[in-house]
Amino acid sequence: MKNKVLQGVTNTFVLGSKVVADVENSVYLGHQSVVGYGDAIGAPNWTADGVEGDTTTAGNEGKVDKAIFTVNDEEKEQKFTFAGAKASGAVSVGFSGGERRLQNLAAGEISATSTDAINGSQLFAVASEVYKGLNFDANTGGVQTSKLGSIVTIKGADANTDASKFDAGKNLMTSIEKQGEDSVVRIALAKNLEIDSVKAGKTSLNNDGLSVGNNVKVSDTGITAGGVSLTTEGINAGNTKITNVAAGTDNSDAVNVGQLTEVADQAKAAATKLVAGDGVTVESEQLADKSTEYTVSAKTDGATMTTVGGAIAANTTTFNTTTDGAVGAPVTPLFSSLGHQKTGFANIE
Repeated sequence: MKNKVLQGVTNTFVLGSKVVADVENSVYLGHQSVVGYGDAIGAPNWTADGVEGDTTTAGNEGKVDKAIFTVNDEEKEQKFTFAGAKASGAVSVGFSGGERRLQNLAAGEISATSTDAINGSQLFAVASEVYKGLNFDANTGGVQTSKLGSIVTIKGADANTDASKFDAGKNLMTSIEKQGEDSVVRIALAKNLEIDSVKAGKTSLNNDGLSVGNNVKVSDTGITAGGVSLTTEGINAGNTKITNVAAGTDNSDAVNVGQLTEVADQAKAAATKLVAGDGVTVESEQLADKSTEYTVSAKTDGATMTTVGGAIAANTTTFNTTTDGAVGAPVTPLFSSLGHQKTGFANIE
């Protein structure tokens, strides 16, 4: 069979036998070489992570306008943009079932804009780096490597994690261990957290204490809410009433107004009054210690002494009188007892 170029196919070069040229602007090299065609970039049945993509064969004119390859799955879409957006032809060196290799191909430039062919050594270098996998390190367990496709499990640490292994000032500890081709990373949280500050809404906790808005402060010396405070220096009610105080029963208990009113009423009912009467005057004086001193003075009618309310102990005293009515010295001592009263006499007639 001779080579055949289909009608309407132009700018085509054929070097081989039994070639049917049906794509414009193409080169056919070798026996029965074929140039495939389609409408997107990429090899037929191109896959990434097991997801089938579009094909990347040239159209029947040897031109490709799509330079974006998209890989889709249920959760994400990844797009790759290629240089050489408008291919104007294709070079074929074989056919399906009769593929051929290109040998002695120089390393192509690798860049975002390169359109060079890539040889096998370049792909091997990329594959070798991918095969190395990822390295994982932790507080304990050393560096572990997980190859591409292996599983890395991150889980909470056991309850008996050794707290002494936590780094100073750190609240998390990690450990890693190798399990076959896979790795397990364990994360533990310190029992006693060390943090500089925590803020949740209007509440903040830092080295100065706990604050709720601008009115409530809690520190290591006490709590302040507005003008009211309870601190190591004492209680300050901030000129506000303390309500719902229970009645005190022990010597160190606080008492309420009801208890004080009851005591005041009882004191009024049991009070002893000292009043002036016939022949008696009562004078009072408040001393420096806030106590009151009473002075009781008594007079007679010249012959008879009168007691007032039993303040002067009952005694019988005889006075000597003269013809002119003056009172002489008493026959017996005047008053044997006046109790605790201060009594004075003057000008007794």
